[in-house]
Amino acid sequence: MKFLPSWVIGVAGLGMGVAAHAQTPLFLDATNAIAASTTVTNNALIGVGNSAQVAVGFRFALAGAATAANITATYQSSIDGSNWVSFATLAVPSNGTSAVGVVTNLTVNAIPFLRLFTTQNAATQAVSGLLHLKFTKAGF
Repeated sequence: MKFLPSWVIGVAGLGMGVAAHAQTPLFLDATNAIAASTTVTNNALIGVGNSAQVAVGFRFALAGAATAANITATYQSSIDGSNWVSFATLAVPSNGTSAVGVVTNLTVNAIPFLRLFTTQNAATQAVSGLLHLKFTKAGF
C-alpha cells in the first residue's frame, strides 16, 4: 500500500474495500523519470489473470513549469506473449509541477497478455514522480 497515492485508493476502493483488489506498480520512478520530449520503452507485463476488465492508471508531475503537453502511455496485447499489437493509448495533459493522473478500465476479455509498452513525454520539462499502476479484481 505504500506505493498507492490517495487518488488511487479512492478510485480503486469504490466503497468495496481496497483489499478486494490487486494493485501492482508497473513502473515507478521519482525525479526526472522521463526527460523532456522523450519516449521511454517500458515493456512492463500486466498480469490480467481471470479478469475481463483491467484498470490501469498513471500519475505524474513535471519537474518545472512548462506549456501543457500530453504524457501518453501506450499499451499492447498479445495472444502468445511474443507477438504484440497496439491495444490502447491513454493521454493526459500535464499541468506544470502539479500532479495529474488518470485511471480507466480496459476490457481484455480472453486476451492473455497485456503490457505497458511506452510512455511518451511531449512536454518541455522532464516528468517527475511517475507512477504507473494496474488493478484487477477476481471475477470481473
